[in-house]
Amino acid sequence: MPGEREWQDYLDDMLKAAEHLVIQTAHATDREIFDERGPQYGDVLYQLMVMGEAAKHLPAAFRESHPELDWTGIIGMRDRITHGYFAVVR
Repeated sequence: MPGEREWQDYLDDMLKAAEHLVIQTAHATDREIFDERGPQYGDVLYQLMVMGEAAKHLPAAFRESHPELDWTGIIGMRDRITHGYFAVVR
């Protein structure tokens, strides 16, 4: 992997993915967002994967200082999308 990244870079990745999700889904219903045939489905899953993968790279001390976020859920969702993609919405 070219170049070392700082943990803040991963936090920035998470923020960008979250912003992208908010913009892309602002006017869509849950049904539209998670319709496997819909135009947003793949993009939403990708952004959730980015957020989960980036969360894995944040220091434990940072995650512990923000207990209001479900870090296990964020990371677990990435793993579920990646390894159990065939059953994400079903």
